[in-house]
Amino acid sequence: MNITKFPIKPSHIKFLDDDRILYTCDMRSIGESMDYNIPAMWKYENLMPWILKDKFTAVNDTSQMRYANKNRFLHLAKGSDSKTSIYQKLSTLPLPDEVNGLWVGVPHPDADRMAREKKLKINYTYKDFLKRNDKLQQKMLLEKQTPLWNQVKNIKELNTILGKSPRGYLKRKHGSGGFTVFDTQAAGTNKKFKELYNENVSDWFFEEYVEGASCSIQCLRYKGKDEVTVFGYSEQILAEGKYFIGSKIKSLDDLNTQVFEQLSAAIQRLSPLLEGYEGFFGLDFIVTSDEKVFVLEANVRLTAVTIPTLLTNCVAGKKALYREDVKDKDKMTKEGVIVLAVDQSNNSVDTLEFFKQAGALGKTITFELTHCYKLEKSLENRDVHELLLFVDKNIGITTKVVFENFWPFGWTLCFILEESHCVISSWFLEQRILLDIFSCNTRIDIDRIVKEFALFFNAKGIIHLKVGDR
Repeated sequence: MNITKFPIKPSHIKFLDDDRILYTCDMRSIGESMDYNIPAMWKYENLMPWILKDKFTAVNDTSQMRYANKNRFLHLAKGSDSKTSIYQKLSTLPLPDEVNGLWVGVPHPDADRMAREKKLKINYTYKDFLKRNDKLQQKMLLEKQTPLWNQVKNIKELNTILGKSPRGYLKRKHGSGGFTVFDTQAAGTNKKFKELYNENVSDWFFEEYVEGASCSIQCLRYKGKDEVTVFGYSEQILAEGKYFIGSKIKSLDDLNTQVFEQLSAAIQRLSPLLEGYEGFFGLDFIVTSDEKVFVLEANVRLTAVTIPTLLTNCVAGKKALYREDVKDKDKMTKEGVIVLAVDQSNNSVDTLEFFKQAGALGKTITFELTHCYKLEKSLENRDVHELLLFVDKNIGITTKVVFENFWPFGWTLCFILEESHCVISSWFLEQRILLDIFSCNTRIDIDRIVKEFALFFNAKGIIHLKVGDR
């Protein structure tokens, strides 16, 4: 499996670009039960439009967001019961004639039922979701790349763990957000643990505590392609050491080679659970002070950090702060460049906010290449296509290309990018190239771009290099 890292954007993602699919987000099935009244679930229903453009998507009627793109909305009544999935509501409504499929970021039994009733193809079933997110299976595949653990098979083994095991946690094979995680030092007297444990005693395991930073990566996989793209890296913000309340979204540049190689090895080990899967997934892990990685779990679904990470990549910020327990937004703007906030203090109004600190819009780069021994007198379409692939790979995604050949010999080529522009001008008789690049991506690797252009044109000299913020 080929595993790479790249800060992809929603517009790059092929499975989000189908005009006949209804795109949905419902997080209700990720917790310990779908029977709990969690008002925040209403907020997640309104997240998909942030990463879509001109697509069918469902939102509830409290959405007050001003989305970046226009979409074709199916408005649902919020209702009074936060346990009710959006698929129960959609099942009672007529769908547009064009819709022939349902895309779920997180599977739900109601989504499967709706797809059957309305004869829609569905991207991810609840049965497959349970299989791919079985933490016991994940632990067995990860072997030594996960903390020491053992399955709790009966009450005798449980009492042994509660009585004399090293510090650690009791976890259920299905669950998320820390709601099925119990510290062994307190689990014995915890009524909630006893209630959940008695539901199915064979679903539990003990995991030894590891000291380190709690982090996660966000990944994407296409069906039929033996490759995974890591598009986000973050440090988790946890309450009481286990409840997820947000993330400090970091630059992929902060994911060093040693850590990335260990994570890549873990993804390889988990490949049996990813086979045939297309979509987003996340890996939660601990990084120790000596940069050893212990993978805690894989969440094979859209995670709470997926959309904030994609939004961060859109504005090309160095980092972002995503929180679900917002109290002081003004203070938050001082902590990070980008803030994505879900205000949990008011569950009657949908209030995801997205704003950026003042600062440089991006990076500007100009330089000349001399003694270019691979330089055409004039450009043809095949030459432009070769350069287009090069620019897409090294600078940014191209939206339009314009070029002009000049007499006697020379040309100017302009790439209009999602991030801004790249202009290349040539002087064939002097074997020189001038490049003018501006990118909103402040994480752009300038040294690599200059070296790659020099190699592309077989240039022997690099002069007048100027780099700045704009």
